[in-house]
Amino acid sequence: MQWLLLLKTQLISGYQTVATWFRETLHNLWYVASQSFKILVIIIVILLLPIWLMTRPIDTHIQVDLVVNGLSFRVEQQPLEWERLKFHSATVSDFQQIEFTTLENTPKSITSKSAELFPTVLLETANPTTTEFGILQDLTIEPPAKVTLAVEKSQVGRETLVIAIEEAQDDPAARLLHPKAFKLTTDQCEGLASSPLPVPGLPRRNPYLTVTGKGNALKMILTTPTLESFSIFQKNPEKMLVKELEFISEDLERGRRVAYTTLLTEGVISYPEYPKIEPVTFTESNFVWLDKMDNFYIEQIGFDSEKQGLKIRLTGEATAAVETYPQGFSSQRKDHRLTMADTLGQGSPFVGVMLSVLIYIIPIIIGLVAIGKVEIVPRPKPQTQGRVTRNSENREEE
Repeated sequence: MQWLLLLKTQLISGYQTVATWFRETLHNLWYVASQSFKILVIIIVILLLPIWLMTRPIDTHIQVDLVVNGLSFRVEQQPLEWERLKFHSATVSDFQQIEFTTLENTPKSITSKSAELFPTVLLETANPTTTEFGILQDLTIEPPAKVTLAVEKSQVGRETLVIAIEEAQDDPAARLLHPKAFKLTTDQCEGLASSPLPVPGLPRRNPYLTVTGKGNALKMILTTPTLESFSIFQKNPEKMLVKELEFISEDLERGRRVAYTTLLTEGVISYPEYPKIEPVTFTESNFVWLDKMDNFYIEQIGFDSEKQGLKIRLTGEATAAVETYPQGFSSQRKDHRLTMADTLGQGSPFVGVMLSVLIYIIPIIIGLVAIGKVEIVPRPKPQTQGRVTRNSENREEE
């Protein structure tokens, strides 16, 4: 029977201990909760700056691949090195003078009738075949200058390449090579006896038409003779440093200017220094905004026959925002530069996993240590007990 009494005593004692713990916990619950909240606030304040710094966009080396039907950019330093561009027809405007020598060694010159007029000259190959065509041999642009390239449909359904130069330091100059027969059609020009004028060819020693721009500007529209892809600029090991790169076209709608994106297909932004990070893709309905172009280069640009547009690759260090947003929703701008949190551990899986674990473990450890330091305030004993005891003592003395 003694073991039963002992067991009963232990059970009662354990029950009283548990009951006391629950009473004390409930009594101090608000205190523990308030102290835990204070500790949480302290942890958030401590981690706020590191987290903010780790999630801020940083200077990022990026590569942008696009297919567009038009773009404009500004050349600030080295002159552009153009490829030899073939054409079946070439429309020249914004020019000052066009000069050439006939087979009879007779010099010819075409000029504008008036400075207020907009002269144009159309050069068309007499027999436009795969073997008879003209070539844009040279195009000299002294930087700084603004260059606009566009691909448009001609009246005969062929693709045409538009080259427009503005704000050049000197008047641009071009040489059009055309040893075969062609004809010239002029509008608002002087210098030709008739228009159109058939030209049987140019002499072998000087088979060029020299075009001089006007007012630091020149515009040419070339109808390409082939459906194959071709490059527009020569491959330059130093690449082409450009600024103010835009992929926007404007049109008038109901008397006001409306901007449109020139993208034809999905665009891709990738990160060459971090190949494990997935490239970003965005639809052709998006605007692309490059805020700062001090360190951007056109790595390659050419005509893409399959997509009927200009295929472009840009590379450089993005020191400011690289944003995309759907047309008409500028509030949805998204900066595609990387953050420090994106780049940490990219070179080592071990470092990446360790950093991910520490990000979660450190706040938990700090919280547990802080909570363990919280002092539990014992429940104060009722003051009436002391009064009752004193009253009892007084009665005994009496």
